[in-house]
Amino acid sequence: MRMRYLLLPFLVLASLVLVATACTEDETPPSSSNTPTGAAVENPAQRELASAAATSTSSDANQTGLWVSGTGSVTAKPDLALLTPGIESRAKTVEEARANAANAMAAVVSALKGHNIQDRDIQTQVFSITPEYTYREILDEFERRSEQVLVGYIVTNQMAVKIRDLDDVGPIVDDVTQAGGDLTRISDISFTIEDPKPLEEQARAKAVRDAVAKAEQMAREAGVTLGRAYYLTDSTTAPMVRDFGAKAFAEGVAAALPTSISGGELEIVVTIHAAFSIR
Repeated sequence: MRMRYLLLPFLVLASLVLVATACTEDETPPSSSNTPTGAAVENPAQRELASAAATSTSSDANQTGLWVSGTGSVTAKPDLALLTPGIESRAKTVEEARANAANAMAAVVSALKGHNIQDRDIQTQVFSITPEYTYREILDEFERRSEQVLVGYIVTNQMAVKIRDLDDVGPIVDDVTQAGGDLTRISDISFTIEDPKPLEEQARAKAVRDAVAKAEQMAREAGVTLGRAYYLTDSTTAPMVRDFGAKAFAEGVAAALPTSISGGELEIVVTIHAAFSIR
């Protein structure tokens, strides 16, 4: 009994030590397994700055190297003429204007068929019926004003025609003009190449060789070694010649002679833009 009372103070002291140790362990913050010892925690602002710096460095890297352009051209004779004949009819009524235009256009199409122009090479581009107005001045005791007056209607019918035999262009213009009479309108004539791809390939090859030659010269002069090309792009001009026929047509009509049409030559130009690495 006496021994029990002697041990009691020691038991109370041991309990107090255990409670203090437990409290100390609870106050210690948990360590993150994702954060290495001694590493600073990155905040969102720091991440944005690092991302912007990386983007700027990548952009600067894309601009390094040697940039050149090369040009290649090929000339060839056209093999296709594009003619745009049409009819314009004016009359006091819509029906009269439409009927006159229809008759004239039928004569024009018949003239085209007489030159073996196929249906697939004739396409209507514009057909319109519009009112035609004039203005008359009216005077009264208070003011002077103008009044719109309907005088009739205009019917326009325009087509696009492909002519594959260029020697036949002049005679076709003459026959179309005669068939349509005073209602005939020819708004344009142009020349092109129906399949320009082989010529474009030739011009592109010349442009690439020109770009490579320029890059090699610049590298020699700059004392650097030319690496591989890492960027290439090209642009091609359309093979089209305009206004040759329009001028010849006007001169032919003025002189009352058969119309002379000349297709001339077409030039296809390809431009290459290239970038090479250097070291």
